[in-house]
Amino acid sequence: TGKLAKLLFVVFLTGVPEAMLAPIYLTYLQDRFTTDVDSLAWAFFPAGLVTAFLSTRLGSLSDRYGYGLMMAVGLAGAGVLAFFMPNLPSLLWLTIVYTSSAIFFALSEPAETAMVAELTGRERRGMGFGAYDFVESLGFTIGPVLGGLVYDTIGQQVPFYLNGAALILGALWVWLFLRQAR
Repeated sequence: TGKLAKLLFVVFLTGVPEAMLAPIYLTYLQDRFTTDVDSLAWAFFPAGLVTAFLSTRLGSLSDRYGYGLMMAVGLAGAGVLAFFMPNLPSLLWLTIVYTSSAIFFALSEPAETAMVAELTGRERRGMGFGAYDFVESLGFTIGPVLGGLVYDTIGQQVPFYLNGAALILGALWVWLFLRQAR
């Protein structure tokens, strides 16, 4: 359907810059703050807990308020926070912002997958999730290569800004074209 194509577009649009950060995030933290692995592990720990425990709870909000709204709020919130990440003064602040970003993703990602199920219907759900997984994986394939290239050639902060801009554009796209979903 047309709405599924619009959803798949935003999945790709936001997937590439999200994946850009995957290979460079730890490198950036080591370049900027510390090479102590224990400190870095503790910086990721709260976000891991959020991802593990809050996704299902926050996912229920999309059932109540709508998939499109929760997806837009989650993408926009994570996008705004991405702009702050490269300029944070300490690892503690980065941990707080990164964990807050994980909360916004825990809000948007369940809504995104629920929207796939709703837009494809029971008889085409397998095809819908196959297309969703393909588009997401395509973005996750291109993103790391692009992220490393941008980090090394343009600047260490640029992937964060590109991520933030893409997430905010994705939120706007969802708000304009998909907010009526559920």
